[in-house]
Amino acid sequence: FKDLYHSPKKRFIHERLGYNYRITNLQAAVGVGELANIKKYLAKKQQMARLYRDGLKNIPGIQLPETKTAILNTFWMFGILVHKEFGMSRDQLRKKLKAQGIDTRDFFYPPEDQPLLKHIIGKQKFPNANYLGQNGLYLPSGLAITEKQINIVCKAIKTLARY
Repeated sequence: FKDLYHSPKKRFIHERLGYNYRITNLQAAVGVGELANIKKYLAKKQQMARLYRDGLKNIPGIQLPETKTAILNTFWMFGILVHKEFGMSRDQLRKKLKAQGIDTRDFFYPPEDQPLLKHIIGKQKFPNANYLGQNGLYLPSGLAITEKQINIVCKAIKTLARY
């Protein structure tokens, strides 16, 4: 399967306008059936976030997500920001985690980095989105992740931290 709408040079960089494909009736039926498990899935995501928060708290240069008290964060993904106080860049951390078998993913790119949007935004800059895009890292956070695996990720990051 060739992805025609991501750049061949870099994933999630969009050079062309894509399409909004609709799901099939069978896929919709599976999705509706899965809604019966939504509370269980949300509870799992909340537990995963608690484990990451506990495992990564108080590490200089690592900023954890904050959630307002009146908001339910679904933690679709668990993202951290890697600041210079950590002692290495986000990209260096990602490479070192990958060397230990831990896959991560960068945050999405800001609008000014998307070739498709250049004609819409012109020279406009988005400094906050740019900072997040350069320093954000999503940690493993699928529903199948175990507590043991989260502990391994946290231990690896702690070991790499410059205290």
